[in-house]
Amino acid sequence: MKAALFDLMRVSGIAEVRIEFSGGDDDGGVDNVIVTRLLTSTDAQKAQIVQGALAGEEAVVLTEFQDMCSELVGAEYGGFAGSFSVSGNLIVNAEKRTVIQEAHEDPNNDDD
Repeated sequence: MKAALFDLMRVSGIAEVRIEFSGGDDDGGVDNVIVTRLLTSTDAQKAQIVQGALAGEEAVVLTEFQDMCSELVGAEYGGFAGSFSVSGNLIVNAEKRTVIQEAHEDPNNDDD
């Protein structure tokens, strides 16, 4: 899964994305996918994955790409099942082929 995401990013001229996610108590997923850095590429390559106008170095990406990102978050948190809440980011770097997780998890205290 990660290899396919890295490859799609590189072919599309994307160096790095930030996947924002949140959830808990059996509900959650990807809130946003932001392109944070582009590789040097042609406009045609960028158009394959980037939807809409670039605002600085951020863009909204296509559904197929978001689905791949959702799978990556799902591999970490499944269906967000359990008595907790979490929010955070996955930083996916296609050049280094790394995924860094920045998350804050809060257990729900139902013992009151």
